[in-house]
Amino acid sequence: WLEKDDPNYNCWPPYQDREQMAKYFKDIAPDDLEFVRAQYRGKVSMADKWFGRFLDKLDALGVWEDTMVIVTTDHGHDLGERQAFGKQYPHYDSHANIPLFIYHPNLNKDLCGSETRAITSTVDLNPTIIDAMGAHDYQAPHGRSFLRAVMGETTSHRDSVLYGMFGFGAAVTDGETVLIQGYDNRHPLNMYSTRIPRMSNPALRDAEYLSQIESGHFIPGVPLPQWKIPIVRNSHFTQAPSVLYRRDDLLFHERNLYESDLPLRQRMQDLMREVMAQEGAPPEQYVRLGLSN
Repeated sequence: WLEKDDPNYNCWPPYQDREQMAKYFKDIAPDDLEFVRAQYRGKVSMADKWFGRFLDKLDALGVWEDTMVIVTTDHGHDLGERQAFGKQYPHYDSHANIPLFIYHPNLNKDLCGSETRAITSTVDLNPTIIDAMGAHDYQAPHGRSFLRAVMGETTSHRDSVLYGMFGFGAAVTDGETVLIQGYDNRHPLNMYSTRIPRMSNPALRDAEYLSQIESGHFIPGVPLPQWKIPIVRNSHFTQAPSVLYRRDDLLFHERNLYESDLPLRQRMQDLMREVMAQEGAPPEQYVRLGLSN
């Protein structure tokens, strides 16, 4: 590895490549790992500084009385925990449980700085914003407005939430327990979209591959026609492992309950099937996740 004062030094570790990460962790010294984490802390400090400038601008413009502010992010970032960087499978809370801060001008000032235990999902943001703008009869395909939870009118929103990354396993939580259901990469995987992505992909110039792409209405609640596109997913796993843990267990990543607590596993798998059905998951996804029985 290059020295930190070498102009070719790259503090960005291997990302989503398990073979490269294994070599990286085999060779890296503790001081080098701490250097990478320090660079990340520097990025956080920079973002914090400029976000503060943004809030100062809102003060200067005097718009707090008619402006709703939502602060959230895409995903978290592992920094060497469990020998991983970035957003890796399995989807632990470190990168799946993202921050969400909301200010609303009509919020009771006694609630400012407080938090709600309501379970929300990123897909809830769109209907929440539309609800805040006054369109209360708006129906989103999958999202639900959590404006009432923000305003302190309720402490509940969802009983559970489904999440994950496309092409990998799926996760479900009821707020207390998390099931990360592994996947079998030998089973079909399809992308459902209103467009055919990545036209530079050589496979999309293959007539046999193109003949497998179907059109139709596959996503419940979406009135636009979609493409059903078969995906060849390269993955480190042929059969990815499953993980079951309680969120209040500080050593959750060392105590996988998937094999030891079969009643809990069955309950969470039943919950995942239920939520997948509500979301309109395609039949092949149940097979790929080992949930078809």
